[in-house]
This record gives sequence, C-alpha cells and structure tokens, in this order.
Amino acid sequence: MPERRHWRWTEAAPLGRTIHCGEREWQDHVLARHPEVRRYEAAVRATLRNPDAIYDNPRATANAAHPTALVQEFYGVGYTGGYYAGKLLRVIVKWLPEGPGGQLVGYLRTAYLTDRIPRWLQWHWGRELR
Repeated sequence: MPERRHWRWTEAAPLGRTIHCGEREWQDHVLARHPEVRRYEAAVRATLRNPDAIYDNPRATANAAHPTALVQEFYGVGYTGGYYAGKLLRVIVKWLPEGPGGQLVGYLRTAYLTDRIPRWLQWHWGRELR
C-alpha cells in the first residue's frame, strides 16, 4: 500500500494492530457499491475495534496480489435497525507486512450488510456466529 500522510480514519484492532481507511477506499469500495452503509460508518469503525467475530478468508488471501497478504473479515452484530434490522455488518480487511519487522498493518477493503457468514470462511477469533 502506498505511503499516505492522511487517512479518512485509523482504528486500533484487537491484538494492538492498526487498520487504515483511505478516502478513496471508503468512497469507491464501500459507498459506491453499498450506499446503505453510509449511515453505519461509526458501526464499521466499532466493528474493527471490537468485533463479535473475525474469520480468515483463505480464498481472498490466495488471490491477493501481495504474496504475504492476509485477508480477514470482521463481523459486528446488532448495529442495524429499521429495514436492515437483524443484518450482520461485514468488514473486510487486507493485512500487509510493513516496516523492518514485517508488522501486519490492515487496510479496509470494503464493508457491507449481510444475512449470513459464508461456510468456507475459517473462524479465527471472538465468538463463532454460525
């Protein structure tokens, strides 16, 4: 990921790792494809800070352009109401090793509302939501 001086926001994820969200990613990867998430930006950030569950995504990891990238999905429960009541908030993060120690740094890929968790995801952390 190119070095940036300004991010739309940065969150501290579990285990002390950092996740960045750029303005372009938020506009082009989230809002352009999932406009209903506009009102849930605070919930996206809260899901990254304190997810109900994290799942590894082996398919996306295998297809990542960077050979040591890791793709994970963070899930938040109970953030939606009204028409979207009962939906899960699904936030996808790509982790890349950076710096001399190769510490993993996360970058928001997308976020959207969903009814279910794909069966092929591998449970990683938190409570299993299946």
